[in-house]
Amino acid sequence: MRTLLIPLLMLATAPAAFAQTEQERLEHCIDQIDKDAEVAYQDGLTWMAKGNRPAARHCTALALIALGQEAEGAARLEELANAPDAGGIDERGIYLAQSGNAWLLADMPDAAVITLTNALKLRPEDGELYKDRARAYVKLKKWNEAGFDLDSAIQLSAGNAEA
Repeated sequence: MRTLLIPLLMLATAPAAFAQTEQERLEHCIDQIDKDAEVAYQDGLTWMAKGNRPAARHCTALALIALGQEAEGAARLEELANAPDAGGIDERGIYLAQSGNAWLLADMPDAAVITLTNALKLRPEDGELYKDRARAYVKLKKWNEAGFDLDSAIQLSAGNAEA
């Protein structure tokens, strides 16, 4: 009985340990982006070659943005958000939020509006997303839409002086 129980316990704890390792590796990658984005990108590619995990794809997309390839990074984050293995709604919303901001950095506000609108469908209570989309609307000179989004951001961010 004991010999059967130990492997079962190992199987039960393996996914949690794997997820923790993936998260730690992603955090290391993000730290590396701040130091040397090219090294982080290459590490991400190596990581992707060993299983194409979502965290590896996330790492490479963020590194591309840091390397000045904002549009490519944005597209990859959007693709990741729509991938079957992207995780839950919260993770997908984060990928879309990051993608929307990358589209803004790439001076592509139309794409940012679409992506941030999709992020808001997943995270409707996130006041920061309304502020981000308002920035995109301002770039498009859509003042009314920007105003509505800023009003929403203020309502959702009660007590936040930045809103």
